[in-house]
Amino acid sequence: DGDAPLLDELVRAVGPDEAEEADVSVGHPCAVGIVDGDRLLAVASLLDFGPATVDVGVLVHPQARRRGYAVAVVSDVSRRAGDQLVQSRCDRENVASAKVAAASGFIPWAVLTIAPR
Repeated sequence: DGDAPLLDELVRAVGPDEAEEADVSVGHPCAVGIVDGDRLLAVASLLDFGPATVDVGVLVHPQARRRGYAVAVVSDVSRRAGDQLVQSRCDRENVASAKVAAASGFIPWAVLTIAPR
């Protein structure tokens, strides 16, 4: 896909941990991005999470943060989900992700607790 190199560069810019947590891919059922020249500034994608549910992930280039790009792509990709339930999961310590979700119209619903291994 022609957009994969742009996403690869964004992943390098944000680092592997942030990229893994976001789980964004241009191969997901729907992806929306903001491109400036040859640089992907922000991207959000929907990952199938069940028969009627999708999970939204978002990445923003470190030099493009705090400009509203995350809210723009999350809001756009969420509208494209149609009748599917769109959820946004984030680590409780990831305050920025929680703020993006709130600004995009998501409401807190549950706290997921995972048992230690």
